[in-house]
Amino acid sequence: MNSVLQDAYLAVNDREKMCATSFAQLRTALAASWTAQTASPLVAWTPHNPSSGQCAVSALVLQDYCGGEIRRCVVAGTPHYFNRIDGQVVDSTAAQFGMVAINYDTATVRSRQRILRHADTRQRYELLKGRVKEAMWVRNREEIR
Repeated sequence: MNSVLQDAYLAVNDREKMCATSFAQLRTALAASWTAQTASPLVAWTPHNPSSGQCAVSALVLQDYCGGEIRRCVVAGTPHYFNRIDGQVVDSTAAQFGMVAINYDTATVRSRQRILRHADTRQRYELLKGRVKEAMWVRNREEIR
């Protein structure tokens, strides 16, 4: 393998390793950052179902950290966003639907630009992104100590 390909391979593996090793932290940070202010106004958010209404903004934050695609499907008549990263479905907000089955095979790819064209979604995303960044920073700082 030539050095350019090897460097690219190592960079991809390092990125995958970073995402894999920090994914549990990222999910924890997301869940800790969800509030009524980050939820879709179309959903009645409660602390008893904290992932409710958080799918679009959470998918955007996950993409910030791990790349991949954002996809949209419909669950029980409700639009639902999730990520596809390295060929795997990553759905940080599936719990909002309880026992309702999610058919990921019917999903279509959505661009960040399309999702963020709504001012409310952009504001909720920026709020969640900042909270997650802070939660990740605090957690990493605690681990260093």
